[in-house]
Amino acid sequence: MKPSLLRATEYQRRRKMSDPSSVILLLLMGIPLLFGSVFVFFSQTTLRRLFFLMLTIQSVGLLSLFLLGDHDFATPLVFFNEVITFSISTIPTILFILCLAGLWLLAWQHRLPLAFFPARVHAIFISVALSAGCLAFYSGQFMMRYIALEVVGLLVALTAIVSFANLIPFGVIFLILRLGDLSMLAAILILYQPARTLDINTMITQAALMPLNSQAWVLAGFLFAVIVKVALFPMGGWLQIARENKQFITIWISAILMPAMGYYLLYRIVPIIQYRAAFQIIIMALASALLLAIMLVSYLRVVPFTPFMVVNSVLSAMAILLAAYLAPGLLALYLLFILSGRIGLLYLERVQVSLPPLGSALLLLALHTAFLLAGRQQLPMPAIIAWMSMTVLASAWLFVMGQRDLTTKTLQEVFVQPEERMPLTLFTYKIAGWLYHQLEMGIFHDGLVKVRDGFIQAADWIYTNIEGGIENTWTKLGSGLIRISKSALRREEDVSNKANEGIHQALRTINKQEIQTAAKEIRWDLIWIPVVLIVILVYMMTG
Repeated sequence: MKPSLLRATEYQRRRKMSDPSSVILLLLMGIPLLFGSVFVFFSQTTLRRLFFLMLTIQSVGLLSLFLLGDHDFATPLVFFNEVITFSISTIPTILFILCLAGLWLLAWQHRLPLAFFPARVHAIFISVALSAGCLAFYSGQFMMRYIALEVVGLLVALTAIVSFANLIPFGVIFLILRLGDLSMLAAILILYQPARTLDINTMITQAALMPLNSQAWVLAGFLFAVIVKVALFPMGGWLQIARENKQFITIWISAILMPAMGYYLLYRIVPIIQYRAAFQIIIMALASALLLAIMLVSYLRVVPFTPFMVVNSVLSAMAILLAAYLAPGLLALYLLFILSGRIGLLYLERVQVSLPPLGSALLLLALHTAFLLAGRQQLPMPAIIAWMSMTVLASAWLFVMGQRDLTTKTLQEVFVQPEERMPLTLFTYKIAGWLYHQLEMGIFHDGLVKVRDGFIQAADWIYTNIEGGIENTWTKLGSGLIRISKSALRREEDVSNKANEGIHQALRTINKQEIQTAAKEIRWDLIWIPVVLIVILVYMMTG
């Protein structure tokens, strides 16, 4: 069957525009744009009511999609010579519901004080982001999701503009997010060559038939896009800048919606990650390296990341590690857990409430252990060891970082107060104190100081004995060459002067001889000699 006939048949098979799910989805994409177009024309009170009305309609619509179940349908619109399709499923619906719940929390906290123009513009940004979110989560084509990610990325950059006199935050955010978008676009174009379609399921299936080098490039493009979208270290600087320039509830776009899109992209590329054992090993090693780098950088305070940024980077790296081996269903549950935690941390940060360090560490350890037990049959032993090791390390790191951030006391004062604690608690805190002094202070801090001093001493010795010696040698060599050059130049000047003097003397002698010769009289009595010679020559030539 020809491709055009195949697309027409597929369109006729999937086209059910009168289906409730399709109508609800189209309304979910259109209603925010409708509200956003009229926000600037109303007063503060009316605007607040309209905003909450829009959120209510979106919430009801998403819950209806969740209850109606999975459904695919096509539209009369065409893009890249293909019918634009949408795919409604449970995982993206739950992700979008969680995103909307986060928006509800932020909007209710701020009561949406949109009394002046910039805040009205930001309300319009949120409306456009809601429509783009629907397109990203439910589109059946990779290119449409790419366009939606581009729109949301532009909105994230625009919300960082505080003054048009300083557009540096906008430029930095836009540049970083564009790198992620371009890597995703490159992966899509590589897949499009053999698949000849933009349908997501077909393209992912086609990836299994591609050669190894093409698969590697596709995976690298999608994975880099995921790292950028979820703001994972070292590509999380854009989220830090957006949070520093936040106004009202627009932080929802950058801190919740964009990472949720990144998580869903990770969920969709799980088949590509798990096509080859080599890819799984590389992803596991990469995630472990990112985890260690995040914890080390945050511990040493090399980059001034907030606890929200660091914790979410750790959880996102753990999700990438799980994506190497875990089934898509369990991975989706973990991604929902991460997104819920991100929303909760953001809300607690906004209300200036922090969780106890020990409770946070134990909660992280318990949840990750539960996921490990649920997926132990799917994970090979190396993945189980890596997962459990990183979980224990991340929990201990979370406890130590929480203690350091929450108190200005010394660890001796924090850990050793036995009269107020139960025996088990006292034992736990004593262990933590011992770990602090022996590991954090004795190894990390003192060890790094000694390593730093060693590098300084080595640098001084190298400069004095090697670099300085080489410098002195080159200085002496240069001075010697200069002296030799001066001596040779003087000799050349002497030879040149003597030659010039000899030439001038010879010229003067020749001139004098010419003058003397010109002064002599011509002897006419000897003129017969050349005449006789000429006659003899003529005779010989004719004879």
